[in-house]
Amino acid sequence: MSKIELPEIAKFEKNSDHGNAWSDHYGALKVAEEYAGMAPQSLYFHAIWQHGCVEPWLQFSPQMLCFSAPNAEEKVILVGRADEAEFLRKHGISRARAIGLPIVYVREPPKQRKPNTLLIVPTHSLAGNKFPDRRPFVEYVQQIAQYRHHFQEVVACVHPSCRDNGLWVDEFQAAGISVIFGASIDDANALKRMKSVFEQFEYVTTNGWGSHVAYALFFGAKLSIYGKKPDWSRDNLAIDLTWSGRPDLVEKFLSEEVAAAESQFLKTFYLEPNKGVLGKELGSWLVGANNQISCKKMKSILLYQYHLKMTPGERIDAWRKQLSAVPQQFRSWTKGIESRCRRQIVTALRKPYLAFRTRRDVVRNRLRKIRRSIWKCS
Repeated sequence: MSKIELPEIAKFEKNSDHGNAWSDHYGALKVAEEYAGMAPQSLYFHAIWQHGCVEPWLQFSPQMLCFSAPNAEEKVILVGRADEAEFLRKHGISRARAIGLPIVYVREPPKQRKPNTLLIVPTHSLAGNKFPDRRPFVEYVQQIAQYRHHFQEVVACVHPSCRDNGLWVDEFQAAGISVIFGASIDDANALKRMKSVFEQFEYVTTNGWGSHVAYALFFGAKLSIYGKKPDWSRDNLAIDLTWSGRPDLVEKFLSEEVAAAESQFLKTFYLEPNKGVLGKELGSWLVGANNQISCKKMKSILLYQYHLKMTPGERIDAWRKQLSAVPQQFRSWTKGIESRCRRQIVTALRKPYLAFRTRRDVVRNRLRKIRRSIWKCS
């Protein structure tokens, strides 16, 4: 296998929960901070920002777009696309705003694409999922392995949660296919990793929908959807808080109606791996690339949502931490400006102050003369 250029894994301490729909998954907020020119933060983000691409055909409940986060209607919801924001607003979530997905804010130099190469990206599981029947995994790998002779190089990209669950790795290695690992939720460079890997392969094939479909199209790979896909069970879905306690959503998600809508949306890409097609325009729409906001606006959102529920003392500590990260040269420059402003203020106030002192002295002298006159008369 030729060398694949990938950024180093940079583990970070996550600070999110179901309340903000795990908005810092895959280092999303780290990407936003870098884009906004901010020092790395370790604060809680009080808004909700989609950390992945939600299927367009799943707009049957607002909970699908905010991962069933509690009290979502009271929060700012940042989504990828305008149609998602409009859907949420129609369902009473008035503070929904389309700014693009975190992937569109990744600042990473583009990589050179290697011709006639195939990246296999199977659908991924969730932490703790169990698939006792391994036959679908073996079947898919065997189906894809038949197409190896069409490519100079074939590599499988497995999600770290699948590795931890004992899925896919053994099947690919048994077939002689090299394995690399994709985006981890606690890797600050996870999205940079995805951008890098999708830019380096000409073809990407998968067995079903996931954010990787949108990312592969967005970064210019030729996509195909082919082969056996392991079925989701109700027990595996119930592990995730998006689905737990919401049997209505689970049943709808597993329904034939939703499956038909998925097939209709993705029908262009149901192709053999060596016949994948481009879809840059669709990929850009899926990730909301046209809704990308400026660095200044991103910084404003981050600062406000980080500091939203802080006490005054916590807010001062956060500001001090930010100031300590500012380069010494810039701090000296700001101090110089502050000194000049102070001198100008003093100069501007000096004349009226001196006039006041003169007038005050005159009044005092007159009062003294009056007192002396009164004493003499008495």
